[in-house]
Amino acid sequence: MRRAIWAVDRLFFAGAALLTVYMAVSTFVFLQHSPRHYATLVLAIVLLSGLLALRDVLAEGREHRGPRFWIRLALAGLVLVGGSLSVSYIGLNADRLQIEQPCSWPRSSWPTGSTGAAC
Repeated sequence: MRRAIWAVDRLFFAGAALLTVYMAVSTFVFLQHSPRHYATLVLAIVLLSGLLALRDVLAEGREHRGPRFWIRLALAGLVLVGGSLSVSYIGLNADRLQIEQPCSWPRSSWPTGSTGAAC
């Protein structure tokens, strides 16, 4: 259990260091378009938060190893993987998703009676 906590801690600190370097460089240098930049930032936050949750569950597992521990460990892993995959999808398709953004309202609900030429 200690090795797992140690490994998650090292992953967290490596990820935090990479995020710090990325943010420092992106302050002065244009690295990515805005949608991809923010998707990368959200992905880093999701990964780091998931690693912290996983570390806390593992630390709690040192004392209590009942079914509650295994359920929480599975949920933490599932949330980490699911969040990472969903934000990665958004990051990889950010430019296309920005262009193909659908209208959020029906055309008939425009108060001026126009057809909604912006959509």
